Amino acid sequence: MPEGSPYIRPGPAPSTSKLDGSWDVIERAADWHTLIAHDLGAWCSTWLMWDSSGVFGGWYVDFHLPWRASALGYDTTSLAVDIVVGAGGDWAWKDREELDDLVERGVVADTDRAMALREAEGAIDVIENRRGVFSDEWTWIRETSLRSMAPLAMPAGWSEV
Repeated sequence: MPEGSPYIRPGPAPSTSKLDGSWDVIERAADWHTLIAHDLGAWCSTWLMWDSSGVFGGWYVDFHLPWRASALGYDTTSLAVDIVVGAGGDWAWKDREELDDLVERGVVADTDRAMALREAEGAIDVIENRRGVFSDEWTWIRETSLRSMAPLAMPAGWSEV
């Protein structure tokens, strides 16, 4: 996804979600060039990100329910917790406590939290042992600049789905 491409997300933040599971959504413009690596059926996706000058900035491991095919591509539900990985491989949790809060409020099922944390254990192992998209075999993609790509547009009818 080139920098400047629109995307849809809950707004203003997942912690303000309604207990009935409905969300207000907002359209935002991507502020990084992003390549998303995802295995169908997985409970997480790994985002590789470059800044506007084309410098690789690191990875973002996003935990979510498995993707579901939709008329416009794929839909998923964020589980709030993520792992941020710097370009050098150092990592940190993001919003770990928010996941527990969403479970306590009944927004996220405890079984979904357990699956996300199990998936996170595997992701941390992959990060720390430099496998998959974190390995030297992926250096070529990290050194590739996406600056020449023009921003994408939302498909017609996205808001009616």
